[in-house]
Amino acid sequence: MRAVRRPGRCFLGKHPFTVVPNGIDTARFAARDPQRRALLRGELGVTDQEILFGHVGRFSDQKNHPGLLKIFAAVRTRLPKARLVLLGGGDPAYVEKMQALAAELGLGDSVIFAGVRSNIQSFTTRWTPFAAQPFEGLPVVLVEAQTAGLPCFVADTVDRGAAFTDRVKFLPLNDTAAWANTIAAASFRRDPQAREKAIKAGYDIHTSAEVLQAFYLRRYAEVTP
Repeated sequence: MRAVRRPGRCFLGKHPFTVVPNGIDTARFAARDPQRRALLRGELGVTDQEILFGHVGRFSDQKNHPGLLKIFAAVRTRLPKARLVLLGGGDPAYVEKMQALAAELGLGDSVIFAGVRSNIQSFTTRWTPFAAQPFEGLPVVLVEAQTAGLPCFVADTVDRGAAFTDRVKFLPLNDTAAWANTIAAASFRRDPQAREKAIKAGYDIHTSAEVLQAFYLRRYAEVTP
């Protein structure tokens, strides 16, 4: 059965449903603040000459940190000044296992285990994100990173509908060389029109609020005598 889209409303056959975009504060994630960037890099011990990659996700099998670290090890052979920061909590034993794997792969202090942070927007506007998890629908951090104008590298298991800019590269989950080669050849320039693209794609929080408001007003009118 074919889904037919309508402004603010969709139909699956004859059955209506409402799509509510997972909106974010696009102004917040698109903001540029060189001073805060310098402070964050200083906190992490990352120099301006180094390329900072990042990943947000709890430490669990579903997030595929082993695959992520192996990809980054291959990236480091091509980009020796690359650093990786991992955000997220989880089982301490699992985190220690990933730290041991990073050491085994010869990554040393090039991988930063930053733990749980409340200021995610400070990170996602100052790095190049990539994620190699096999189970993922629409990662909100991918929306946030695109809004910041960043290039993003994600597994081809991620819903391609999550891309609203041309800065997202979908890569084969188990092809480490493909990841490393693509990342090494990529441009890390920001997309200056990224926020406008996010708004047009419906990911601004104001758009989401308007859709929700219209939905509840419509439902209220339908049940009110």
